[in-house]
Amino acid sequence: MNKHRFFAFGCSFTRWNDNPTWADFIGINYDKYYNFGIPGASNIFIMQKLIEADEVYNLNAETDCIIVALTGFGRFAYLEIPDKGGYVWQTNGDILFPNDEHPTKAKLIRNEIYNWPWAAYDSWIATTVIKKLLTLKGIEHKIIMALDNSHYINEAYTLGLDLEFENIGHIVPKIKDIYNILDIKEPIDIYRQNNNETLYSDDDQSKHPNGRIYYDYCLKHMPELLSDKSLDLLNTPTEIWKSKINKLI
Repeated sequence: MNKHRFFAFGCSFTRWNDNPTWADFIGINYDKYYNFGIPGASNIFIMQKLIEADEVYNLNAETDCIIVALTGFGRFAYLEIPDKGGYVWQTNGDILFPNDEHPTKAKLIRNEIYNWPWAAYDSWIATTVIKKLLTLKGIEHKIIMALDNSHYINEAYTLGLDLEFENIGHIVPKIKDIYNILDIKEPIDIYRQNNNETLYSDDDQSKHPNGRIYYDYCLKHMPELLSDKSLDLLNTPTEIWKSKINKLI
């Protein structure tokens, strides 16, 4: 992937304030680096950001390299219009797992509107659109997975995924299709658990990987995208690494 611009899409596993992520270790090697990772983002939201980036930056095969890190299927983003005007997207993470810290509106959506089949369907739609857009444009890309979603396959009956959708039939084969198109089969959070689950960022409550986990993940699965700049970033003190990245983004 010898291009000038690098675009990263995903959730907080793609962009995080406490330490560099996989995207930073790769993006630092490009002339221009754009990180569209949003904490709490859903896969539909990630797809939307890719479409927006295409509208603004005219994504193309000549200059661009793109990596999309899919996130948890149970996430849901919704649009709010504040009293002061403007639009604000609310990204509250996986709302299908009860969390007292979720805002009232997210709890309402979980309890009254959203469900496991819909979540699986949304992620299949998002992944399909992402893959088709990048393929049709001939853009060098990788689709990876930040958070493991294998329970949508392993616990399909329990989650109510055994019924058929009109036109597309059962959703479980579609979920398997998502795993089949991944360029890297090992999700980042599974890699973290298998290697050293105690290696979190400085924020112990976040449960996000620290820089070493992200770097080692890239070294294992995408070594061709790393360089001495990547290693230097890993060894850069926390108070300095952000300025390095911010100069590029």
